[in-house]
Amino acid sequence: MAELDPEVQRLFDEARRAREAAERLRREARAEAERLKAEARRAREEARRQREAARAERRGAADPADDAGAARVERPLPPLEGISRLEIDNTAGKLTVRTCLEGETPAVAAAASRSAPEVAIERDGDTLRIHVRVARGWLFRRRQGATALVRLPARPFRALRIANGYGEIEAAGLAAETIRLSTGAGTVTAVQLTGDLDVSAGAGRISILAHEGIASAQSGTGDITLDLAAVRPGRYRVDVGLGRAEVRIPPGAAVEIRAASGLGKSAIEVPSVPGAPAIISVNSGIGEAAVRWRVPGEPPPARPSRPGPPARAADRRREAEELRVLQLLEQGRITPQEAADLIAALRGAPGPAFPGEPPGA
Repeated sequence: MAELDPEVQRLFDEARRAREAAERLRREARAEAERLKAEARRAREEARRQREAARAERRGAADPADDAGAARVERPLPPLEGISRLEIDNTAGKLTVRTCLEGETPAVAAAASRSAPEVAIERDGDTLRIHVRVARGWLFRRRQGATALVRLPARPFRALRIANGYGEIEAAGLAAETIRLSTGAGTVTAVQLTGDLDVSAGAGRISILAHEGIASAQSGTGDITLDLAAVRPGRYRVDVGLGRAEVRIPPGAAVEIRAASGLGKSAIEVPSVPGAPAIISVNSGIGEAAVRWRVPGEPPPARPSRPGPPARAADRRREAEELRVLQLLEQGRITPQEAADLIAALRGAPGPAFPGEPPGA
């Protein structure tokens, strides 16, 4: 029996080595499978982003009057010499206001599914008023309302007011001494506006991106993002009743920060400079109040306040992509309207629902 011990031991050792090799191969196979799955997920995500970006680019200059199946109307704007104030009102639906692209002329184009919208253009001294409404009104479940596009010349105004009773407002590339955007319930997206800006929404998300000038934003319920391309002397205000209030400032800007969150946390990554000419006031009744550097990778402040909960990886990726879009915008490689549509696509927002067109077309 003793003569067999070395042989038995050898067989035991070989069996152990075989088990270890099999376990190592299984681990390698699992790791390879996970890697292939991750690559497949990244490929699908990249393909989805490319499709959404392509859709957004295709509809960047979309005009609701181009849809043959919709009840539509288009009216040119009168000569704007002597016009310093512009007021635009839409009863309900989606209202887009932007500057003319190459080859376009100033006009108002509107479409609806059931009846042609009514477009009224009135001049009163130095004020031009534009009213768009649908006679049948807005039925929430059927989403009836006007899809309106106002094309303006690339010139500054003294005052610009844009109001939508219910629905979306999208403003891009506009300039005025004072700009007012308001909606009863819906979303507001303002991209690369110049001037003193005031945005209000009874309920809904507000996104102010690449703004130059003093700005204030108020929302009863919904997140607010204020992204500043430059900081000027004055007071910036962001007030949210229920939601997240976030201000992004360019690196190196000296600001005094006054942040408060009634029921939530404050995430302040920027050092406050008492007595600075620019004051940032951020308030959230229930939610988070945040002030952050605009460019990722900036060094943190010397004495950071207690951070809030970490953002999800998907939110961080989306924010990085939004900042990349804003960089392309500021470099002049895309138009403000294209930037607005790309950001909407990154956030998963549906494209303009032109009447007679399937969703997402």
